[in-house]
Amino acid sequence: MVSAISLAEIVYLVEKNRLPANAYTELKAALDDPDHVLKEAPCTAEIVDAMRTVPRAQVPDMPDRIVAATAIYFNVPVISRDGPSGPHRSKQSGKRSALHISLYSMAGPK
Repeated sequence: MVSAISLAEIVYLVEKNRLPANAYTELKAALDDPDHVLKEAPCTAEIVDAMRTVPRAQVPDMPDRIVAATAIYFNVPVISRDGPSGPHRSKQSGKRSALHISLYSMAGPK
């Protein structure tokens, strides 16, 4: 599942040259392919309800809270280059760290 807010974030990151220019079009093509494993998860009232279970102190940014709520609603892991408190960069290289995976449930982060 790919949260709809993630699509907006990808457009933003492409515009800032932080992702390749084709990142959005390739993801959109994958989402439009009925045989592809990725599916879009629209932001619905049910996902907004699930957002109320995401601790604001733990996930302060609204887009990240929507992503976490989407994971809660669909009971799937969040896979991100951001850690629990935002993007992590290596102190030695300044580069972003490896993927961070969190599993959320209706009870909150595990």
